[in-house]
Amino acid sequence: MRRPFVFLGLAAAVAWGMTGCAPAAKPVGPKKPAAGSHDHDHDHAGHDHPETLAEGLAELERAARDVAEKLAAEGDEAADAAIHAAGHVVDDLRQLLDKQPGLEAAARAAAAKSLDALFEAFNAVDEAMHAGGEDAKAKAAEAHDAVKQTIEQAVQSLKDRFAKADGGTD
Repeated sequence: MRRPFVFLGLAAAVAWGMTGCAPAAKPVGPKKPAAGSHDHDHDHAGHDHPETLAEGLAELERAARDVAEKLAAEGDEAADAAIHAAGHVVDDLRQLLDKQPGLEAAARAAAAKSLDALFEAFNAVDEAMHAGGEDAKAKAAEAHDAVKQTIEQAVQSLKDRFAKADGGTD
């Protein structure tokens, strides 16, 4: 049974007009079936949202790196938090791209494809984390190894296309 990625609910809540992340907010309206879902009460009060695509892409790179580092060195909670933080960044980038003026349909489609790939990759790691039992972090690390190249390619694709789209630099 697949467990929906927790940040799906958070992404839906943000898309429905939520401004900022409240610690007491629970995931709502996941895009995937709710069967077997679980609930996290992670504190996202300090989550900053990037204001530009360049900031969002830099944050995405840091988040992807943080997931890998936490899975390699930190405890389960730190790794789980890093995975969920990466999901927030993917959602932030979706919102920033939606607000990007004059973005051509092909560029929008390419961005959506990369963001979907990132979502699926982080979702696979999250599912492994929550299905792993006592060796959750090891299972998540294995899943991350399987999707690492997908994450790197999606991040690079977004950087290649959008790093300078709003005045940012590499």
